[in-house]
Amino acid sequence: MVLASVSLRRDIPQAKVLAYTAERIHARDSLAEVVAITETEPSPDNPRHQFVAKLFAEQKIRIVPLNHVEGFAEELRLRLN
Repeated sequence: MVLASVSLRRDIPQAKVLAYTAERIHARDSLAEVVAITETEPSPDNPRHQFVAKLFAEQKIRIVPLNHVEGFAEELRLRLN
């Protein structure tokens, strides 16, 4: 699993790098999981958010907003035990 933090407000280049990285990882390991921790849910009325969400969906990158990190951590803990 790869975890990365990406700001939907200002990190479009970082989002592109993560998408490229995910593509390369999936080429070697199709079962690898890539997760982006974001400051908020992508807003449907924000073009920048929607660009990143689409980019991540194309590369099977899961988006976990900060307000869901505890639930994600618990999910991960259960999977690892």
